[in-house]
Amino acid sequence: MKSTLIMFAALIALATQSGCTAIKHRNLETQLQLQQSVFISPDSIDDRPVYLRVSNQTGKPDIDFDALLTQKFAVKGYKVTKNAKEAGIRLLVNFVYLDKAREGMSKEGAIAGGFGGALIGGLATQSIGGAAVGAAAGAGVGGFLGIFVTVDTWYGVVDVQIEEPLKNMAVRRTSSVTEQQLGVKSGEGHSSSRGTSSSSGSQSTRESSALEYNENVNHKKTQTRIVVEAVQTNIDETEASRQIREQLADSIANFL
Repeated sequence: MKSTLIMFAALIALATQSGCTAIKHRNLETQLQLQQSVFISPDSIDDRPVYLRVSNQTGKPDIDFDALLTQKFAVKGYKVTKNAKEAGIRLLVNFVYLDKAREGMSKEGAIAGGFGGALIGGLATQSIGGAAVGAAAGAGVGGFLGIFVTVDTWYGVVDVQIEEPLKNMAVRRTSSVTEQQLGVKSGEGHSSSRGTSSSSGSQSTRESSALEYNENVNHKKTQTRIVVEAVQTNIDETEASRQIREQLADSIANFL
């Protein structure tokens, strides 16, 4: 009887905790984070249009992030062009991810991956995305509630490269060293009147070459990653996708 009461009390506590968690995230909550702050010199901003190139690697061709960004820049008074030669500032945008959280994925982990890096980094923490509330109990009330109530997490990840025009052409110097192993010689034994000796050592020959080249550049490049996290109980995926894209587009447009 006593054990039954204890189990019943535990199930009531679990149900209460699950309900509180669900209520806490009943509204869609979003958080945005940049890998690093971006500061564009006012001298780089002129009357020339902004060059914009958007790549979509999300697997969702209907998101039309290019049009959304163009609209955001138009509101701020900037014209957008697809001709890089007539532009001042250039923006290269790669929409990397837009979907529910993968296992082990976190905002911190995606940021830690950096521009062009992995989405799940070493700083990834345990995610609540897609986990059934009360699933820790494994059964009973927790398992039953988990069928109907989930706290879901979605992520939007964008890599951005900003190219600012320079007043004077600069020179970028790049050097690289190549090393090549030519061969290995093993020690051989030899005989004499006093007996036989042997050597087990080996010697290797390496050849290295250095290459240095100069490149004239007329743009300064800045790279960053932007991550938006959206959390909600039984998330509205359409609304989550829309809000994530809106926040990402606003963040990029606000660079200027």
